[in-house]
Amino acid sequence: MIYYKQIMKGLFLTFLLLSMATLLSGIHEQQNRSFDNPYADIPRVETTPYSWDFSSGLSLSQSFADQADEILSISTEVFRVVAVTGQSDNIEVTCEPEPCDDSIFAFASESIIYYDYNTSNIAVNYNTESQEWNVRILRLLSNSVLSGEIFYELHQVPIRNISDALIHETAGIEDLQIVSEDVYGQMMRENIDVGDLEFTITHAYSSGYYIRIELYNNHLFMQVSRFDKYYSSRQIIGFERNDSHQNQYYVGSLDIFFPIYKQAVNNLLDVLIGG
Repeated sequence: MIYYKQIMKGLFLTFLLLSMATLLSGIHEQQNRSFDNPYADIPRVETTPYSWDFSSGLSLSQSFADQADEILSISTEVFRVVAVTGQSDNIEVTCEPEPCDDSIFAFASESIIYYDYNTSNIAVNYNTESQEWNVRILRLLSNSVLSGEIFYELHQVPIRNISDALIHETAGIEDLQIVSEDVYGQMMRENIDVGDLEFTITHAYSSGYYIRIELYNNHLFMQVSRFDKYYSSRQIIGFERNDSHQNQYYVGSLDIFFPIYKQAVNNLLDVLIGG
């Protein structure tokens, strides 16, 4: 699987170049507007107030600890960057009108085997329709070559160790700071190179926070999105949000590549596949 990513003022537009039956997480964002919603019958989870603290790695770690039992969904996947505009001949960006400004660039990544059992991606989410937990695992035959998907619907999934691992890992983040979309995109452009590992995780919480962390070498990028309601079925994960919520962008550095998080994911795979 090859993914193409365009960075436009820090906003990700991700496209799956090789076709799949369904996008793994099926994430759908619904703005609160007056048109028919085909997912209107799926039960919603209302968010509960909690004040996150993104002022430092330690304060963020404490927020993750406070919210460890409030997870609605998690996912993780690791890629390798295979092409970057300005570094590779096989990828380019065009704009209308020309020329593209400096905040726009693109890069392509391939899924790689990073976790045990030839796993490329694992996603766990609470299903508000069945009130069970859905688990999807993508496995590869080799890097970028999809083998198949494993799906579970379970009453409980032991994900607390993954939460604890994230608490431990994020405590080591240094120089965490909020930046504008433009600066976020510019810093990604300056720090992403062909051959880099791209470690990604997303966690969504009942407090209405959807947090995406990406790590390239020791450069950490974090996007924080707010939502008001969460819903999910076997086919889709959805977030409803009003127009007042603006995404926030953070950058920082981390000397280690989430080894405890990786071990926690492998332990969960042992339970699900190896057990």
